[in-house]
Amino acid sequence: RVVQRISWVLSLVAESHPKLVEKHIGKIINRLDDKDIHVAVKRNVIRVMQFLDIPKKFHAKVLNHCINYMCDPTETVAVRCFSMTVAVKLSKEYPELADEVTQTIIAMLKHPSQTLTAGLKARAKKELKILEKLAGSYSVHDLSRNIA
Repeated sequence: RVVQRISWVLSLVAESHPKLVEKHIGKIINRLDDKDIHVAVKRNVIRVMQFLDIPKKFHAKVLNHCINYMCDPTETVAVRCFSMTVAVKLSKEYPELADEVTQTIIAMLKHPSQTLTAGLKARAKKELKILEKLAGSYSVHDLSRNIA
């Protein structure tokens, strides 16, 4: 339980003072590789990634985790929402990824075993609008009708 609580405090510090956390980002990201990672730790590690400048050497690793979390229907809503935001953040640095991230979000929303909560739909709409500006090839208006 201590690790869970520390991860929550870490996410609050990262949001308020990201520079204090950035020098430890490698250790933080490597926590996602732990097989027995508690969902609270996973949630807070992904949440932290929203606020920090992720070093280039970790981009592929973080994006891979985010895509996997988004595609996992058993993953918690918070982890999937934070993963969407981090994946879109990385797409801003690599616009060629915008299409892949867009397709992942759409597939996540259309998966038959998916329970679409209001939070998941709202985050998807928000992130798809950003991706539309990056990729320019999808109509968020059309996608929004499918999400709602």
